[in-house]
Amino acid sequence: MELICENINIVDPLIALALANMDAEPIIGLVEDVVRQGIYIFDLNVGSHAHKAPQLMAFLLEKVFPLFPHLTVCLDTTNTKALGVGLSLASRQQRSVIVNALSLEAEKWDQVLPLLQEYERSQVVLLLMTPQVPRGAEERLVAALEGCERLVRAGISLDRLIIDPVVVPLGWGDGHLHSGEILKFLSLLPEALSQPVKTMVGLSNITTHSTGRPVRQDVEVVFLSMLSAIGLDYAMVNVRHRSLIRTARMIKSLQGKEIFSPASLEESPS
Repeated sequence: MELICENINIVDPLIALALANMDAEPIIGLVEDVVRQGIYIFDLNVGSHAHKAPQLMAFLLEKVFPLFPHLTVCLDTTNTKALGVGLSLASRQQRSVIVNALSLEAEKWDQVLPLLQEYERSQVVLLLMTPQVPRGAEERLVAALEGCERLVRAGISLDRLIIDPVVVPLGWGDGHLHSGEILKFLSLLPEALSQPVKTMVGLSNITTHSTGRPVRQDVEVVFLSMLSAIGLDYAMVNVRHRSLIRTARMIKSLQGKEIFSPASLEESPS
């Protein structure tokens, strides 16, 4: 399981200010800290503003990430022009790129699919929204099968696909049922598709800010461990949640994928 840094976004207080000022240094500092934690994928959430989103995407890929040619970027925007800018720049840099902008909604499908067909090396996250969030594992399986069939018909190989079953807050009236159904969905997905497909969740969505930071981190740590045990491939996380990052490092060590180092568990982005 790999972690994806979600902190480069227009609502993170520190990064939002840097983006507003087109100041690369704070963002470069964050990326350096996160890389030291063994995280090599960065979600770039530049919003959807008609003019600002393409400018911010270009700024990040021209002023920040050229310093880190080995890192993967995840383009997270509903602005098609911004997606095009990101894909074009990543392609020129020969950088691994993930498009985090596709759902089963017709409008998004029509906007994103041509870009996926043009940039054949990109991976794509399919968010299982129709536009409502499916509640049960079976509903999510139906949505996943529909999405896979549509992608194959469009000439998109499932090797490029990452499925996001949509995590919702536990505080929703039926939030606890959603989390249980997601675990069930992930365990059933490989057999339902008759082939392995990568999966991803936005872990921070499991709680809201009103929950309080200590409880949020506790919930995320437990859910991450459960998701990892089922075989989740990617978890998008807030890298400032130190206990979560330590847990992810320990999971890798216990799985035999990383040498255990107590000292490394004390390092974390500030």
